[in-house]
Amino acid sequence: MKRNVCIVLTVCLLSLLILTGCQDNYTPNETLAVTANTAEAMLPPATEIDPTAAVSEPPLKQIDLELKENHQIHAGVYAPDIQELPSYKLEPLQFDPQAVAAVLIPDDSSPFTVDYDEMRKSSFLTTENGNVLRIGSSSILLYRNQDQGDPAKFSRDDTILGLLTEYAQSNPNHQNDSLTFMTMEDAIQRAENIFKKLGLCWKPVLQTSIGMDHQQIMQYQQERFPEYEGIELQKTPVLDNLTQEDDAYLLTFGFSYNAVPIYGFPQEPDLEIGSDSPIPVYMSAEMMITPQGITSFNLTGGYKTVETNVRPLLSAEEAVAKYKQKWDSTILPLADENWEVYAIYLEYITKWADGSAYLTPYWCLGRDAMITNRLTGETAWSRECGYSGTGVRFNAFTGEELLYGG
Repeated sequence: MKRNVCIVLTVCLLSLLILTGCQDNYTPNETLAVTANTAEAMLPPATEIDPTAAVSEPPLKQIDLELKENHQIHAGVYAPDIQELPSYKLEPLQFDPQAVAAVLIPDDSSPFTVDYDEMRKSSFLTTENGNVLRIGSSSILLYRNQDQGDPAKFSRDDTILGLLTEYAQSNPNHQNDSLTFMTMEDAIQRAENIFKKLGLCWKPVLQTSIGMDHQQIMQYQQERFPEYEGIELQKTPVLDNLTQEDDAYLLTFGFSYNAVPIYGFPQEPDLEIGSDSPIPVYMSAEMMITPQGITSFNLTGGYKTVETNVRPLLSAEEAVAKYKQKWDSTILPLADENWEVYAIYLEYITKWADGSAYLTPYWCLGRDAMITNRLTGETAWSRECGYSGTGVRFNAFTGEELLYGG
């Protein structure tokens, strides 16, 4: 489901950066110098929880509760049966730009420069071949084959990436065939190997895996042109001369830790935040792989754990009690609207407090509203129309709501 916000709803929902260094050139075979995370999982083996599958896989248990007229809980609970869970203090991995380049663009040995942008708190490594790495304290962004004369111009790889992204969103059930230069399985394994080389301690959870050959990409762009009528396309190249070198896989990942998903999955309920809310860090990764190598890469969540604190967890029932307490004194926007909590699950959220990042577990209650099609008069839950509703999140240790700083 898309992470859009339904215009009928006025709510948002829950669920659940890399610098330094400069030399005249780098050694492509250089290994990435990062400190590996040595924290061991502190939980017994548990089933991996994927919030994106929360409405399609059997829940561990069901909670049904009538809160007030037109507001119910009919929710499966998707969480391991555990009584305690660690929280973590985090530190950015602080990647070296040249070492990251050796991992992501080892084929580019052209001269390069490294500049630091104080405002954006990022280093920019730019090669003469037109490859640009933007590296913050916990994020990496790769722009491949950029036009140095016109940085605003979309490159061919940018355009291919955009088309694959659009196709993936419009065809979530697409069955992938392996491309001639690499199988889908090998592409996924290559992505996971890159995460290991970068020193990530989180477990990657595959979300999108789309493979299209050059002919399919060109055909899809032609099909999309009527939708762009009236829009200036001067900076978007027409893809009419692609070759097998442009065959491409698009892979996107969320992450989990200790069998609990980390906030950053695209299908999660939207996040509710207020003036007192800590701003969560969105942890995810996206990459495009072609016969040329990694032609696009976007990673957020480059942290390592440095301190651990194990505490008892509130149960799902206690989280529901907190939700009931919240809404017993709340007047819903419209009396004739139907509201339903449809999924309850645990997730880790990374947030900043006192100048440090912390990974803390939360209970997420995915909430949805019944909407009416003004043209047909038909009603349906918004998640049936491609939206994920909103998520009300409670600190799994204290029961305080994230919306109010919990």
